Amino acid sequence: MDVLCDLRDIAGVYGSFVVADTGQVLGRDLPAVFEDALLAHTGSRIARLCEVLENGGEPLEHLTLRFTDYKLHVRRARVGLLCVIASEAVNVPALRMALSLVARRLPRIDAPRSVAPDAEPSPTTLRSSQTPIASSTPSRSGAPSSDASRVKSARTYRGRPIV
Repeated sequence: MDVLCDLRDIAGVYGSFVVADTGQVLGRDLPAVFEDALLAHTGSRIARLCEVLENGGEPLEHLTLRFTDYKLHVRRARVGLLCVIASEAVNVPALRMALSLVARRLPRIDAPRSVAPDAEPSPTTLRSSQTPIASSTPSRSGAPSSDASRVKSARTYRGRPIV
């Protein structure tokens, strides 16, 4: 995927890769330090993490995982997940804009292929076919309400709900 190399124009970007919703790596633009087997394992974990976060009902648009020396930016694309490994000092607004442009330019891939041919098959998905259970919250009258239409995102950041 030649489109991925455009992300390296942003200072602080080490490389990028694309993961299908199944966890298979579809393309990469990373230094040789990142081995195919490790990338295949990482791809399945990222796909499962995003699936768990989307289980609340709201689609995941962008996710940033912060580590000691770098960040992993994940953005939803029509082919799956666009992942970028960048330094802590990367210009985040510029990276988000570039991620949006690259995500639109990614080619549609119908049959995902694995980077590592001997990689293990991805584990089963965590998403169930059942509808999410509505939490019982007290209404203004004091009685618990389990109306599913009133259920909002269960995601929080530092103890506060994310809207």
